[in-house]
Order: sequence, then C-alpha cells, then structure tokens
Amino acid sequence: VNKKQIMKKTILIPTDFQVKSLRLVREALENNPSDEIEIVLAHGIHISSSITDLLFVSKSKLINESLTEDFKTSCDLIKNTYESQLKSLFIDTFIGFNQAAFENFLEGNKIDEIYYYENSKFTSQSKKSFDLTPFVKKSNMKKVAVKWNSTIPAKSKESNQLSEIFFAHS
Repeated sequence: VNKKQIMKKTILIPTDFQVKSLRLVREALENNPSDEIEIVLAHGIHISSSITDLLFVSKSKLINESLTEDFKTSCDLIKNTYESQLKSLFIDTFIGFNQAAFENFLEGNKIDEIYYYENSKFTSQSKKSFDLTPFVKKSNMKKVAVKWNSTIPAKSKESNQLSEIFFAHS
C-alpha cells in the first residue's frame, strides 16, 4: 500500500483584521495543496508593562474589540471553502516588545512558515495595534513574501469586502 504522506504545517499570517489579509490564507493553502494546514492569524498589540495590565490582560477581549463582522464572515467562508485542507484557523495576539519575544511566540505556536505582504499598508484597528512585518522580516523562519496588488485604496470600504479574498484587483 503506497499512501501519500500528508504533511502537517502551521503557517503564521500577520493580520490587521482587514479582509485583504485573508487572501494570504488562500495563497498559503494553494501553495501547499497536499498538506494539512493550520493557520495562525497574528495581530500585534501593545500593552503597558504594569503588573495589573499584564496579569489581567484578556487576549480574547483584545481580539474581539478589533474584529469586524466582515472579517468574521470571511474567516467562516474560508473555513468552509477549504475545510478538507484547513485543519484550523485561529487568531492570536503578539504582545511582546522585541525580536526574541517574537521568536518565542513563533516557537510557542509551532510555526513552520510565515506568509506576509511585503508592500501593503498596515491599517491599525486601535491605538494599541502594531504591524508585525518588521519582526517577520528579521526572523529566520521560512517566509513567503507576497506582493499586494490592489487598485482599491486601503482606506476605502471596498478594500474590506469578501471579494478581496478570492479576486485579485489589477
């Protein structure tokens, strides 16, 4: 019996909770068609270093404050569309301050690869949000840089639509 070996792979994708960041999920899945994929959507959030804030920070509360209905719906659509290949899709926050903390975050999430946009503007969802791209670029982790090519301005309503996942705008 010659069974094809299925590889399991965990991929990190930085997100600003704009629907366009989910196009990277599709890209990762299409680039790894014979693998079982787990996707970690990571969002950077600054928190103060006070003991009280550190003890009582709720990652789920921080995430839920930033999620839009369009983003949630788009995640559900991806899960349903790629259910045979996509083993999990979840959101995590990175609340570290330096590269070492980011590397620990990657190790803790068992990340094998990172997909990111090399030329897309980060859209902050809150004053606490920050772009993970500088950490990603400095990491020794295997990376796939994807060029963002949209004629739709990032701030426009259209840039956060479901169509952003499945249709490239040229």
